[in-house]
Amino acid sequence: MSLKKDKHRLKKLKIFEKSIGYGFRNKSLLNQALTHKSYANEKNMEHSSDNERLEFLGDSVLGVVISYTLYNECQGEDEGILTR
Repeated sequence: MSLKKDKHRLKKLKIFEKSIGYGFRNKSLLNQALTHKSYANEKNMEHSSDNERLEFLGDSVLGVVISYTLYNECQGEDEGILTR
């Protein structure tokens, strides 16, 4: 079901936005970010509707930031130490 057709879900997202004091431009992306895999399965949603792919992307970005920081802050350490 599309987000435009799911008035109840859209209302909940608006309540969430109001509670954090921020409005998201892309409601579909917000919905995906807040949709757990088990909920998507329960509602027979497409696999791409859950947050797994976004979690993968976030983990990758976090890995790059941490690697960059360690590389710059721990000069002189070899890659074995940095990896640990």
